[in-house]
Amino acid sequence: MQADYYYDDETYVEEPTQFEQAMTEIKDQVMEYGYDPEVVTAWFESTGVSWEELSKKQDTEAMEKAQADIRTAADYVKGIFDNMVVDLQNRQVEDQARFESEVDGFVGELKNKVDEQAMENISNLDNWFADKYD
Repeated sequence: MQADYYYDDETYVEEPTQFEQAMTEIKDQVMEYGYDPEVVTAWFESTGVSWEELSKKQDTEAMEKAQADIRTAADYVKGIFDNMVVDLQNRQVEDQARFESEVDGFVGELKNKVDEQAMENISNLDNWFADKYD
């Protein structure tokens, strides 16, 4: 539908369409029944602020919960690391003791072989000397 128009004292005047007229009538009737746009606007503004504050509060609570959960998880992992370090230290002590024992055994065995070799060399030298000068 197109708006009707006419010139009024050389001024262009556009008449409202039927839809525009219907909307105006509905608006007037709603206003008659008590609709107050200022009250509605104020309500939306106050409600919007309340929702925004609620959303902010919920976001803050969620952030605080996430931080607490992260701290709890970090403490849990640190406990695991503490247990692991104690175990590693105990193993290190055991490994050090085993190493020292094995080194002592190896050195003792090596000394015995050196002694055996020295005795064999002395015996061979004595035999050579005895064979040479007997």
